[in-house]
Amino acid sequence: MFRDFRIMETLTAVRSQKLPQDNLHQEIVEQYELDKTATILNIVRNERKNKLTLSCNAGDSL
Repeated sequence: MFRDFRIMETLTAVRSQKLPQDNLHQEIVEQYELDKTATILNIVRNERKNKLTLSCNAGDSL
């Protein structure tokens, strides 16, 4: 949780130009964006799996 807070704090500071966008801060921003994208993809993948399972179960009961 603390790590997430520090990332968000840094991300906000970089975007608002309070901190220079040097390589370290850029890497933090990029890693945050990658983590966010991976989380969204996992949610979508799980939803698709759930729908497939539900449709298979519905087909079995017919």
